[in-house]
Amino acid sequence: MQLFYTLMLVSCQTAYPQVTHAMPAAVAIGSRSEVEIFASPGNLGNTRQVVFQGEGLSAEVLPTDPKLKPKPGTVRLKVTVDAKATPGPREFRMVTSEGVSTVGQLLVVDAPVQLESPGVHGTPDKAHPLKVGTVVCGQVAVREEVDAYRIDLRSGQEVTFAVTSFRFFFKRHNQTAPIDPVLTLLDSTGREVAGADDVALADPILRFVCTKAGTYTLIVRDVDYAGMTNAPYILEAREGPWVRVPSVAAAPLVATSTLAANGWGIPSGPLPCDGLGPVSAPCISLARFHVPDGPSARWTNPVAVWRTGLNIVSEKSANPIKPGVCVVGRLAKPGEIDIYKIELAKGQSISAQVHSRKLGTPLDAHLSIIGSAGKPVASNDDASTSSKDSGLTYTATTAGTYEIRLRDLLGRGGDDFVYALEIDAVTPGFTVTCDDDKAGVLPGGAAPWFVRVTRTGGFTGPVVVRAEGLAPGLFAEPCTIQGNQKDGLILLRAKPGAVPAASAVRLIATGEGVPKTVAVTPLTDLTMPGGGRNTWPVNFQVAAITPDGDIDNVSVTPASIRLKPGQSQTLNVSVKRASRYTGRISLDMKLQHLGAQFGNPLPMGVTVDENASKLVLSETGTSGTIVLKAAADAPASTTTLAAHANVSISFTIKRAYSSAPFILTVEK
Repeated sequence: MQLFYTLMLVSCQTAYPQVTHAMPAAVAIGSRSEVEIFASPGNLGNTRQVVFQGEGLSAEVLPTDPKLKPKPGTVRLKVTVDAKATPGPREFRMVTSEGVSTVGQLLVVDAPVQLESPGVHGTPDKAHPLKVGTVVCGQVAVREEVDAYRIDLRSGQEVTFAVTSFRFFFKRHNQTAPIDPVLTLLDSTGREVAGADDVALADPILRFVCTKAGTYTLIVRDVDYAGMTNAPYILEAREGPWVRVPSVAAAPLVATSTLAANGWGIPSGPLPCDGLGPVSAPCISLARFHVPDGPSARWTNPVAVWRTGLNIVSEKSANPIKPGVCVVGRLAKPGEIDIYKIELAKGQSISAQVHSRKLGTPLDAHLSIIGSAGKPVASNDDASTSSKDSGLTYTATTAGTYEIRLRDLLGRGGDDFVYALEIDAVTPGFTVTCDDDKAGVLPGGAAPWFVRVTRTGGFTGPVVVRAEGLAPGLFAEPCTIQGNQKDGLILLRAKPGAVPAASAVRLIATGEGVPKTVAVTPLTDLTMPGGGRNTWPVNFQVAAITPDGDIDNVSVTPASIRLKPGQSQTLNVSVKRASRYTGRISLDMKLQHLGAQFGNPLPMGVTVDENASKLVLSETGTSGTIVLKAAADAPASTTTLAAHANVSISFTIKRAYSSAPFILTVEK
């Protein structure tokens, strides 16, 4: 058995940890609490560092109990939350000897946190005691599990019970179905007196006004009585005011100290708020409101607000409109369609973008533009695969009065169906994404990040992407994406002998002739059911120098290649395997999976001749070839590239080890 285990260890891949969840999944402001992180697959037993999004959180790794059997897929942390930390969801990443983990999430709250009772507590007589003003973290871990909580309420007391679970789903690396939680409140006789299902996406939020003092039982379960170990829930019991959505969905980039909100116990009109300090570019900020409560005042739960650089106007004063405005409005009743008229000259281009669902509202927006002849000329439901918010651009074919129409896709409406609709002239610009959001680089080695440019408003110039905040020992040369290209390569390199280190990294992009600097959006890779690959935007990315891997070095010859249109040339690739790894290796110049290309930094007109190349190395192979071919009409270009040796962690996941950069020149 020992020999068999050793052979398995030698041939297996070095997998970066894939975080599934944390328990507890919430941490309190001003606390030091123990949190256990879970990963599958991946080894968390040699965690060296934890990197958090934003400020105010830190963690130390707790030693394992020598009396207990080691659990490589878990690690215990002592998480410290600063007293000035802001509440709301935070991303984090574990840095281990093997690499940087996928994204994990914690919820920072302003109330004490506890774990649910161990064992079964699904009936009133076994219910976990719950106090108003606290947060409990639990799991509906197995099918038909029901968690019961016992809570004493007084007559006239108003309490909000809110669950956060499904809202953590979209950034989970493994996209197995999460729980769909539902809340049910029973009185002392066992009679159902209140319940809630889908309020914040699939998470329930229940507002209860107690009319009879007594002991109540709150039930948490999956709507279909399913169970999932890797999808814990966070249950908040909060007395007093609760904000559901901002009443005005947008705030300016400059600091704002008042805003209106919708919710329970929330007075109408502007309220003092925090979290809306100055920002340099459009983004989402989390705001809390200071609400009078008797002789005193208290802070509410945080909600998302869109920050805009355009002139904010209300829907009541927005007709007719001109480009350069952000209309803040509401679909107040079912079937309502908000219509905004705009005069356009022939050839004039505008963009229209809705910000609503990303703020936590129930609105599933649909945008359309109606021409002067009364017929639709453009429409959009979802602007991207990661948003239910609509967005479109349109260039007028004739001069005249056009209508921009906004409705809910299902014809719904209500107080919470608020939106910010940005309408602006289309000017030359671009956005950039990076695939992916983590990198573990061996000393003396390299790893790739693939960046992709989306140009708008007729912009056709080159874009330069730079990395900021790299840990000591890591460096990356700026990447230039030429005007006829959409993809580029940021090559992260570690100096020989560099000591392990990690940091949050920021990529920024500048375009020729475009005055604004653009922040690059990192994308996390998701393993989809059926073996597909998808991506989702996240808030930060981490690069680390990690000592352990499967390939110590990748080298290529020649160091520069010159191609004329119609010619081919062979790139010789050699890999130095780590002594522990004897598995297969695939070679590539791109990031691709099942025919879908997620990154292709090759210049226009240049391809890999797969039939002439040796792209797969056997279990003991150390050398292969990549044949690059220039099409007959390939334009002249000079591009910095690298060869990548991929080790498959699973059917979907590959870990890439890169060569030093080489220059590919396509001559006229």
